[in-house]
Amino acid sequence: MRAYYKEGFVLLKNSQVGPVFIAPHSTTTLSPVMRGDAGCEFIAAMLTKRMGSLGIICTVPRAGRYGVDFFRKPADMDEALEMFKAANNYKKRVLFEKKYAFYSQDQEEYLEKVNVHNHFWMAAETLAPKMPLYVIIHAQAMRLKNFPSILDVCTNDGKWFNESVVKEAVEKANKKNAERLARVKNHMKAYAVSWAGNWLRRSIGYRFKKFSLNAMQGTYRNDVKRDISNAARILGRNAAEMEKSLNWAKYEKMLEESIEATQFRITYQKSFTGKRGDGNVKKMLEKTGGSAIMFETSAFLNEMYPKTSMKLIQDVIYYASQKARWSNFEKFIGEAK
Repeated sequence: MRAYYKEGFVLLKNSQVGPVFIAPHSTTTLSPVMRGDAGCEFIAAMLTKRMGSLGIICTVPRAGRYGVDFFRKPADMDEALEMFKAANNYKKRVLFEKKYAFYSQDQEEYLEKVNVHNHFWMAAETLAPKMPLYVIIHAQAMRLKNFPSILDVCTNDGKWFNESVVKEAVEKANKKNAERLARVKNHMKAYAVSWAGNWLRRSIGYRFKKFSLNAMQGTYRNDVKRDISNAARILGRNAAEMEKSLNWAKYEKMLEESIEATQFRITYQKSFTGKRGDGNVKKMLEKTGGSAIMFETSAFLNEMYPKTSMKLIQDVIYYASQKARWSNFEKFIGEAK
């Protein structure tokens, strides 16, 4: 496998026939405390080496004043310049970053960022094999709102790949890996509690001074409320009662109890759909005649059990490709058997 360093990304090329792996959020976020999509750069690179034809791995921050979010589409120039002026407006910035790839100080910066963004997706379109299968790698945190998902598989509601085929592949991969996932549950609990204390608590404290729903705003508050709602479902309790007088000790206990009560598994679109990236992916699929599957991998598995993370993805790809009878993967399917 050869590596080529481009502006904004690393390009990995293999001589074998296989999927194209894309990691659009695989580096630091320039956050004061938190790093997003932890470990997906390694997972995408190793999967490219193991079974892929091409890997495209982001090397620039995802968000913030200097970032480019490759998964999302660029805003037009006027919108990007206006957002720069309003960047201190937290609510406005969050809404903008959910939809668009970046904002810019001036025309020069805008054009530079558009150029980097376009080259990333141009590489995916022009260097891929015929009728490619694109595998988009993200990572999800080990936090309550995502339980019981240890890997969330997405097709943008079937727009990128046959939905029924992928759902069947997910169920087969779950049956095959149930014991494997059960064996790492104790380590999963230690990781989730450590991550929450070292990253989530610090991040909320940095912004809002204390761990309280009354103090939190925006996506932080919404995500913690989703954590509580999912914990209430798992534990059979009342979410409104659990929200009252929430503090860190109560949150940590709720997290531990929820992990103990959860059987973690591969899910289909439990928390993610892929639709935020549809502008780029739809255009790419139309130009290449390909298909795409997105994986929200577990940050825990990526960092602590990367071989397991790769195995789960490989199994889903194998079962989905086998069912679809993709000629591109006949060699891979034969080896997997």
